[in-house]
Amino acid sequence: MKTLLGLPVRAAIQRLEAQGASYTLVKTEEPKKSLHGTDERVVRVKKQNGSVQLVTSAFRTEQEE
Repeated sequence: MKTLLGLPVRAAIQRLEAQGASYTLVKTEEPKKSLHGTDERVVRVKKQNGSVQLVTSAFRTEQEE
């Protein structure tokens, strides 16, 4: 499951669905400021009760002008 770390959320979901695995998504962000990121990525993967929990966070992957 560590192979999902850092992947865009859609790519991680596609891999899990291809394996027939159930999953839940949990979004997180820095408490004091929002990055208003352009790319949602997997930052934590945890197996829980027969399911995979993906914790995601937004990242700014494009430079602001």
